[in-house]
Amino acid sequence: MSKNQPRCHCGAVMKRNGTTSKGTTRWRCKQCGASSVKRRNDITNAAVFTQFIEHCTTAISLDDLAKRNGVSRATMKRRFKWCWLADVPDPTAGHDKRIYDQIFLDGTYTAGGCLIVAATIDHVIAWHWCKHETTRDYQRLLERIEAPLIAVIDGGQ
Repeated sequence: MSKNQPRCHCGAVMKRNGTTSKGTTRWRCKQCGASSVKRRNDITNAAVFTQFIEHCTTAISLDDLAKRNGVSRATMKRRFKWCWLADVPDPTAGHDKRIYDQIFLDGTYTAGGCLIVAATIDHVIAWHWCKHETTRDYQRLLERIEAPLIAVIDGGQ
């Protein structure tokens, strides 16, 4: 039996039964007559996530991206909805009680506020979202980690 041959919900083997108007192979159950098509959500989601990353990291607008894909702006927003819900792991997990020789502290402003980050040369240790870089926000960031030997800052204003 072919690996590509799906099984019906009734458990029977399905056979090819032509294609849809889109060109997707249609499958029909030999036993109960049910018809279906195989879906590869992993491939679809990977393509959508690639477009989402492109939209977030380049100057391409949502309208231009939608036009390039032959869909409306609303469709692109709907496709991207799940991408915004990605759970960001806590970088402090697994770094308990570790004292770093040197860390770098800096803030990056976005449309949603300011992200202040504590990092080493090769990875992020902790971050904190705030409206503006203030002493209190840096204290909130640093209270999550052990005091380093040296902290490097950009000098601010």
